[in-house]
Amino acid sequence: MLGKDNPMQAKRFATCCVVLAVSLVSSLAVIINIFPFQIAGMFTKDAATIAMIADTLPVLSIFVVLDAVHGVNAGNVRALGRQKVVSVSTLLCYYAMGLPLALIFGFQMQMSLFGFWLGYLLAMSLLDVIVTYLVVTADWVAKFKGTAVEVLKLVETDLEESKNESPMHQLTSKLLQILPEAEKHN
Repeated sequence: MLGKDNPMQAKRFATCCVVLAVSLVSSLAVIINIFPFQIAGMFTKDAATIAMIADTLPVLSIFVVLDAVHGVNAGNVRALGRQKVVSVSTLLCYYAMGLPLALIFGFQMQMSLFGFWLGYLLAMSLLDVIVTYLVVTADWVAKFKGTAVEVLKLVETDLEESKNESPMHQLTSKLLQILPEAEKHN
């Protein structure tokens, strides 16, 4: 259930998760930018390749931070039941925007590996704006009410199928009657 009966706490936790992810990954990004040649040297001994990787690591470190925001907010949007919007946005941003930009920057503008990552960085930036907007503007309280009703209906269905007239069944039935009435008064 969304927020364990407290939708505003769920929203605060969603924000807290984004802040924590950005903090942790930003630390990694700082390390990447302080030691680009040493990091590149861990994967190859070729001087030209090390130079290319070291030149690309700054844009890649920004991408990693934005990707962390997207990863956390995609989970938040899933909790809000809006995952279809994120899936379509991801496809459009990566394939309709990111891939063409990566190809233009990488080949046509001769920016090589840096250009490929720059194209995807711009796509990820737009995607983060979309997903963050969905999380920030979501009506967490309304979503919680909808989730509570869905859970109660599932419980009632299970109890009816078991032919159970227990106090739990009576309580669930009563709550299902009261919740729609309470929503009319809000």
